[in-house]
Amino acid sequence: MALQGGQGVATAEAPLVGRIYDTHANRFIERDSLQQKALASRFVILGEAHDNAVHHNLQREILESLLRAGRKPALALEQIDHEHQPALDAAVATGEQDADRLADAARVDRKGWRWPEYKPLVELAVAYKVPILGANLSREG
Repeated sequence: MALQGGQGVATAEAPLVGRIYDTHANRFIERDSLQQKALASRFVILGEAHDNAVHHNLQREILESLLRAGRKPALALEQIDHEHQPALDAAVATGEQDADRLADAARVDRKGWRWPEYKPLVELAVAYKVPILGANLSREG
């Protein structure tokens, strides 16, 4: 699936804002159809343009629908270098639930990433107790 809306801040004038293109079916689909496809899939990978709030909101909606349906996915974030996974796991193991403190433990670069856009996903993962995984391969390793 491809989330449409273009780069940058989405505007109401852009013709593709809010539209979802199913690359497998080669057509646009509705939000409900996307959620149904996600629920029926074994694997769901949600990507976004990092600076597009529309994409971030849809990611959260889909993740929340999966969680409410009883699915137990992992939340893998490229904003977390894999080498910081042990520190993140340790913070989670101590019962830390604050998304900002978890981001600190994982050494998320808040200047390079738009942390406020990703924070709701981490909060959702914490609330449903699903694993948060560092999916970025470190440049140091």
